[in-house]
Amino acid sequence: QWEHTAGHVRNGIMVCSHEWVEGLLDYYHFSGDERGLETAIGIGNNVLKLLDTPMYAVPGEANARETGWALRTLMALYIETSDDKWLGKCRWIVDSFHTWEEEYGGWLAPYTDNTAIRVGFMIGVAAGSVIRYYRVFPDEKVKQMLIGAIDDVIENCKLPNGLFEYKELPSLARNGNNPLLLELMSIGYELTGNLEYLAHGMRTFRYIMQSNVPGTNGKKQVIGDAVIGSGGSPKSFGQSFIPLTTYYNATSRHYQELVDAGYVKIRSEYDRFFM
Repeated sequence: QWEHTAGHVRNGIMVCSHEWVEGLLDYYHFSGDERGLETAIGIGNNVLKLLDTPMYAVPGEANARETGWALRTLMALYIETSDDKWLGKCRWIVDSFHTWEEEYGGWLAPYTDNTAIRVGFMIGVAAGSVIRYYRVFPDEKVKQMLIGAIDDVIENCKLPNGLFEYKELPSLARNGNNPLLLELMSIGYELTGNLEYLAHGMRTFRYIMQSNVPGTNGKKQVIGDAVIGSGGSPKSFGQSFIPLTTYYNATSRHYQELVDAGYVKIRSEYDRFFM
């Protein structure tokens, strides 16, 4: 995956971003095709090499999604293979997130020579990967780091209209609609049991379901044992499906509690999704 910044696919450098192996491993289990496992392991080996490059040597000098995606890949491979070779960099990434938070006050991303900002969906990538580590290796320090990162996004990236901003720059502080923000709120609920985290995602969920966010809506056909959807890329689907289903599952189970607690102001806007 080329550097996902200005220039996108030209004049960039290789980074461990916008790719992960969970789908390949699912394909391997569903089909028995060993190419799925072999390809996932090959990607993991490349990620290990990329993490040794200077870009990732100092916490905070790359954005949170870069090492976030890497951690997601490496944890999936550890869970699949039980091979400790993947764990060293997993622990190194988690430790770097601790250092990052302590030195910058949050998982801020460098954007100009003298500017570091919060990008909610990138923090969502990081948190979604750290939680995968935490589920296998529970640790109170990691838990508190995750809660702190989620609270930081709510405090600094939530807009008055109930959505989250795209990026924390005046020129980019428009409505955000990335489903990864829903996974972020779901993680907050998973760690604390506090329904307020789910409430913070309700406006985003409704916005996504009522708009053509790539990977979430559009024409679908059932052909044999497959659902074929139009529009968007496999990456768009991959980063949308888990956040949406995770958030929907938690919110639908607790919807009446959210109503009773006063978090649902206009029921007609949400009943059709969660009732």
